[in-house]
Amino acid sequence: MKPSCSIVIRAYNEEKHIVRLLTGIQQQTVQDVQVILVDSGSTDRTVELASAFPVQIVTSSPRNSPSAGRSTGGSPPLSPLGW
Repeated sequence: MKPSCSIVIRAYNEEKHIVRLLTGIQQQTVQDVQVILVDSGSTDRTVELASAFPVQIVTSSPRNSPSAGRSTGGSPPLSPLGW
């Protein structure tokens, strides 16, 4: 079954904020949500902390633009909703 929506998060060294963000997403009324975290080579605990949540984690080159990171997360193999 396809999720009702996909959320693509581009992250780089967001350990101070990622838990709050992912907790907030889980608390929403829409429950069939796919969350894709596109990590841009974080050197902190961003990926470790995000791994405790039901998210799909992919890695993107730190040199890519934010739009390239969102495109990576929204590509058809990752998100059934695609662009």
